[in-house]
Amino acid sequence: MAIADLIISSLSMPITVAVAVVFLHHFSIKNFCELDYINLIILYFAGSSTLYHLAVIAWERNVAITRPLEYRNLITNTRVKRYAVFSWLLALLTIVPTYILEGAGVDYFFIEIVNTVVALPSLGCVIAIPYFYAKVFLRVRKRKDNEMVSVNTMIQEKLEAKVAKTTGILTVILLVSFLPASATLTVGVMLPTLRVSSYVLWTQLLAHLNSLLNPILYCYRVRPFRDAILEMLRLKKP
Repeated sequence: MAIADLIISSLSMPITVAVAVVFLHHFSIKNFCELDYINLIILYFAGSSTLYHLAVIAWERNVAITRPLEYRNLITNTRVKRYAVFSWLLALLTIVPTYILEGAGVDYFFIEIVNTVVALPSLGCVIAIPYFYAKVFLRVRKRKDNEMVSVNTMIQEKLEAKVAKTTGILTVILLVSFLPASATLTVGVMLPTLRVSSYVLWTQLLAHLNSLLNPILYCYRVRPFRDAILEMLRLKKP
């Protein structure tokens, strides 16, 4: 997921901003369409990969909180690596059919139907991630109400409350980032004019928000992550 966020932040985000400036100010720049086309490939590929990785992380957090006794059996290094590779492959399958059909000159309406179908895994992730985090939040609340107060319990409750708060913030960022783009892809089949309006540019910019805010959130909420970043920036001794 970090690689996908890096691709979006270093490549897609600057191109999207440049495209937005050109489009909104009606500038005429040679090869503008080609630049936007390449940017869409980068954005949808890396963005889809990020979304699939976030779904895997949400599932892992759900298992850790709701099924702690089964965690070691369910979450193994081999399985995590397998899911990471699957996320990249699924992201590739999300964009490849569309561009193959466009290159073959297939009818636009049929391409839009294919776009909607291949976007279903992304839509499923947008639904699954809040679902998993809602289960985490409810389990933390239930433990807080039922368990007897002790030192170990208080420490555990504090850690789980932090997890619940972090997952809540992640869910809000996710919904704000990806719901508008998902709505555009779905409604765009029936309203093609929506695909060529300035609204599309704003949904693209919002989609970048997730890759921008995720590292910031982890730096703020996860101390080892923050220490590693500070060490990389030489602001903290190892």
